[in-house]
Amino acid sequence: MAWRGLATAVAAVAGATMGACSLLVSSDEVQCATSDDCVARGPAFAKATCIASVCRVAGDAGTSVKADASDPWACLDEPPGPSSMAAEVNVQILLYNGFDSFTFGGTRDGGTDLTLLAYTPQPGVTVAACGALDPACASPVSGPTTSDDAGIARLMVPGAFTGFYSLTEASSVSSFFYPGNRLLAGEPSVTFPTSETTEESFSELQAALNIDVNQDVDAGPGTVSLTQYDCNDRHASGVAFTVTPSPTHTLYLVNGFPSSTATQTSADGVGVLVNVPAGGASITSTLVGQNNRVVGTANVVVRSGSLTLVYLRPRAR
Repeated sequence: MAWRGLATAVAAVAGATMGACSLLVSSDEVQCATSDDCVARGPAFAKATCIASVCRVAGDAGTSVKADASDPWACLDEPPGPSSMAAEVNVQILLYNGFDSFTFGGTRDGGTDLTLLAYTPQPGVTVAACGALDPACASPVSGPTTSDDAGIARLMVPGAFTGFYSLTEASSVSSFFYPGNRLLAGEPSVTFPTSETTEESFSELQAALNIDVNQDVDAGPGTVSLTQYDCNDRHASGVAFTVTPSPTHTLYLVNGFPSSTATQTSADGVGVLVNVPAGGASITSTLVGQNNRVVGTANVVVRSGSLTLVYLRPRAR
């Protein structure tokens, strides 16, 4: 669990679109800790899942996507869906502890790995939405705000927002979070789960793998964590990552731990690029078993001694 938290894909981390409907109770109420709490509310909640402390059913916007179990990459053969035209979109960044147990929605039929069914919140994380052309986040588009007791930081961003989110907490490694290339039409409210990593845990990467990982925030390279999703927003295996400029090491998670021999993603869908030169980085993900077909790209900011967390989502390409 610890290494998945470091890679945040966990995250991966990280959020399905959440609808405005929350069955019969206010979405401001802490309704549940697990999906079993929802079922216990009665027949109306029999098919509900617990997402960000709210009981939701598949009819809620964003709790599921059109799944094609036979071809998880079917959307690559279709024109990209329209971007959001909304003046503002309600974005919830859900901070959870990647070193405690957690369960993604993809474990259930119709669910996605951009939802969390059970998790331990990370309150007190400062979050700001940053413009794509503002690498220092000197003038936030929204925020800063702080994650609450449920681990949720709420921001309003323009529908055309294509930037990233700055994550800071006193005992953690400063991070930039890229949840996808763009916001999609028909999603007035979205949730992206991710994790902050403590400085102590960050140091464990160096000790466990005997790799010199730069932690000097004033100079030197940074670390990039990549999470690949398929068209159904589930973690994808069989994907390889390349980045320009090159890192000193490219690792893939296998059962939650980084492997020095793996050459593509496992079911975790996660890769870690160690010591990427600070500045701009261009990332490409390809399907190894399909003639290296490109399934995702991203242009991100890498900062010295810091983490850049990137979700590659073909639905938002």
